Amino acid sequence: MKYFSLCFLLLLGACDWEHSALMNSIPVRPEKTPGKTIHVFLGLDGMAWSAAQEAMRRGAFSSFHLSKIIPMFPATSDASWTRILHTKATPGYEYTYFDLSADTIRQSGIWGVILHGLPHFEDSNISPAYYSAFDVHASDYLDAAFIYNEPHNSMGRALDNFFFTLGGRLRSTELFSGYVLETDVLGHYEDEETVVQKLQALSERIDSFSRRHSNYHLVFTLYTDHGLDHRQKANNNLILLENLLKEAGVHIAYSFRQGQASAFPWAIPIEHTRVTYAALYTMPSQIPAVSQRLSNHPSVDLVVSRGFQMPGAPDHLSWTNLWKNGACVARIGYSPSENRYWLSKEVDLKALDLALEPPLLAWQSYGDEELFQATLGRHYPDLFFRARTSLEAISVKYPADVLVSLSNQWLMQGFDFLFISKTVGNAGSHGAMDYSGSEGALLTQASHLPPVLRSDDFLSFYPQFQEWIERKKLLAREPLPPLRYEDIFP
Repeated sequence: MKYFSLCFLLLLGACDWEHSALMNSIPVRPEKTPGKTIHVFLGLDGMAWSAAQEAMRRGAFSSFHLSKIIPMFPATSDASWTRILHTKATPGYEYTYFDLSADTIRQSGIWGVILHGLPHFEDSNISPAYYSAFDVHASDYLDAAFIYNEPHNSMGRALDNFFFTLGGRLRSTELFSGYVLETDVLGHYEDEETVVQKLQALSERIDSFSRRHSNYHLVFTLYTDHGLDHRQKANNNLILLENLLKEAGVHIAYSFRQGQASAFPWAIPIEHTRVTYAALYTMPSQIPAVSQRLSNHPSVDLVVSRGFQMPGAPDHLSWTNLWKNGACVARIGYSPSENRYWLSKEVDLKALDLALEPPLLAWQSYGDEELFQATLGRHYPDLFFRARTSLEAISVKYPADVLVSLSNQWLMQGFDFLFISKTVGNAGSHGAMDYSGSEGALLTQASHLPPVLRSDDFLSFYPQFQEWIERKKLLAREPLPPLRYEDIFP
């Protein structure tokens, strides 16, 4: 890793991020009278609900309320933060993506990984827009380069910068937003206990800061983009996506043009970092065979794919199929105008671990709240909404045709560079549909929130944050229909 970080340093040595951090702490608006309420939002990347729950059990965050927050699928940072904050869509789920308009893979290999080490540039075509929703998100370029080498020191610096900048803004703002990546890095590299201890230390810092600034009413909210499974992956359970396709009997292509000249079935694989999902692109005629074959692989838990209009079902529905153990276990129709889902009598409720009464009709409709409730505490939280929206151009410009959700015992190997061990980053991961990497944490000193909420609905509970993002001209889409939580948690 040190050699890899050195490459970053050589690339970034001429830049001055510390100056930006200093200037970011200087008030730019007239001072206001102390005593006002200030809402502080801190995004903690990859904060598992189980880790936050354990930190609270030990006495941390005593003035906070804890909720589970269920992210989009695939639960990966760039797309998920974009969905949560309703900012401009990213091209793909991560920096490496398939450009449908050009029929080519963009930023593949080492370049796609290096981009994670670069800081945010305003109005660039590379950096995701959601970064601009944070007043502070790194202390300097060296943090971006060495964060994966020294995450403990880097997290200390990130929090130092966050609280220093916040202290400089108290007189001039009513809302402050920050972001810390290191919780995710520690989850990938170390164990849950390490993250719990970091959360305990953060709780102490919040309490200390609030005491030192008691003339202000500070209201903290800590929220995340996804959970983290904190499950160590065996070395022989790291798999390259191309190998997975070959073992499943799916031919590999790198463009539609190449695929159309290939043998049946074929797919374009997009592999990036060490996560528990993979994205594939292919022709509609290939989707069922690709999905069926992949769902039979021992590493695969569930496959989500585009579906097609079914005989006897209502017209004008969008379709999503779920595959497990070589079979299509659910064909899901969705009506945007009604915000309702249709399931057939053939749905395999047991395979999907659903607390739902079997359909009585050939095709039966269900409300969003009913299906959300049927997945509470089950293996696949918010299964139907997450499966459907994973294939829609909401936070991602080029959504996949097939998404593979791995068992939490397996991991995509992703990057494979000289000097980097294959065991690096396999202490835990995220991205899959199952609960272990999907249950994130939301800790807030604001009013009570539902015990479980959909991450897409986060801003609806904090209108002042949404208005603040809108003032920064970052809101890029209308929110999806929010859940009626009063019907779920009366």
